[in-house]
Amino acid sequence: MTAPPMAKLDAHDACSAPIRQAGSQGRCHSSQRIGLTFSLYARNAVFFVILMLMIDTWLVSGIVYPIRVAGPSMMPSLDGPRFEIACPQCGYPLCWCAATQSFANCLERARCPNCGTRLARLMTSGNQQPQPNVRAGNPVVILKGLWRAWKRWDTVAFYNAGEHGGLTVKRIVGLPGERTEIRDGVLWADGRLQPRPWEVQRSMCVPVNLPRNREDSVIHLDAASSLSQWEVEATHNTVTTYCHFHPALDQYEKPTRNLILRFSLERFSPGTRLHIRSRFGSGHVEATLTLPSEFSVVCFDESPDGTSTKREQISGKLPPLIGEGEFAVSLVDQHFLLIVNDRVITQMFYAARPLAKPIQRPFEVIVERGSVAIHNLGLWKVSCYDDEHRWADPLPGYYVLGDDPHVSLDSRHFGIVAPDRVIGRVIKWPF
Repeated sequence: MTAPPMAKLDAHDACSAPIRQAGSQGRCHSSQRIGLTFSLYARNAVFFVILMLMIDTWLVSGIVYPIRVAGPSMMPSLDGPRFEIACPQCGYPLCWCAATQSFANCLERARCPNCGTRLARLMTSGNQQPQPNVRAGNPVVILKGLWRAWKRWDTVAFYNAGEHGGLTVKRIVGLPGERTEIRDGVLWADGRLQPRPWEVQRSMCVPVNLPRNREDSVIHLDAASSLSQWEVEATHNTVTTYCHFHPALDQYEKPTRNLILRFSLERFSPGTRLHIRSRFGSGHVEATLTLPSEFSVVCFDESPDGTSTKREQISGKLPPLIGEGEFAVSLVDQHFLLIVNDRVITQMFYAARPLAKPIQRPFEVIVERGSVAIHNLGLWKVSCYDDEHRWADPLPGYYVLGDDPHVSLDSRHFGIVAPDRVIGRVIKWPF
């Protein structure tokens, strides 16, 4: 950095007078360089201090705000205080809310979401009582000032009871100006069904049944052999709305169709036809994968007398499968999704009557031609919004719900959140 021209001229005039001696001129130029260097560092220091104040005031205080989740209403997307143990039967990691219940009460009514084992039965059989790890709530970051037009399904933080009433974290489901309704556990806005997108389902789903270990999780199906079909069975307990995060609560259980089948294709012969039948209670959806490149989906409605009627059919191309292909089939929110490598390939709405009883065999996998090796085949579920509610007038703000409806205090209880109460979008701690 150079000094201004005027400063150069003044210094030259002062140090170049005829009466100055050579030694005196050297000392003068040295003093000049020291003064300019000091001035440069001083100005840079002032600039650095101002920059740090801007970062502290604008970036830290104005945009990024770290907090820790204090409640259980967003589990499993965001975990609050919790007990963590491993199932003594299958080793599956269990997570129970520690904010609303004691560990002893959890043991009395808890059952593993993977193998269905009731822990009280293991306790009475003489086994040693497991000791949990107690964890604090997940750290999260509130992004302030980056978004003002909040979207549906955003997880946001807001002041629920005044500026000093503390922060509440919920998910936006209804937008200002909409008329919202929860009907049969599904969200409707302005008369249109609003199913949760795949990225939201993925963060909210909990396991129903998973392979216990890697060795016995690979399923070989061959159309030429007797083992060409695999039915994904589920017991009464695992296809209800039971929430294993809060076993001590006196939960009212009812059947649910919000189920997800997930699996990986380890290998397959070219031209293999893999058929997946998904039952939703009053009909079924049949997806046929002609590996590695094509798919077709057909939806059938079933009348009370048991006859089936084809309602809709979709076909198309599969994305290129590189190595192992990750597949998922979702029936959440009366919406069929076919997902390949975390990308929604096709979707279809299906009409469904209220469930009278749990679906015993919600999914069926059949190889009609060729052979395939499947591993990590698992059944998952997503909580439904089980409280009926209707907001007939246009919303004056945001309608928010918790991901875990069993314990969530949300817009069903305290009403609409005004737009100026929302302070930012919430994401998991990124480090």
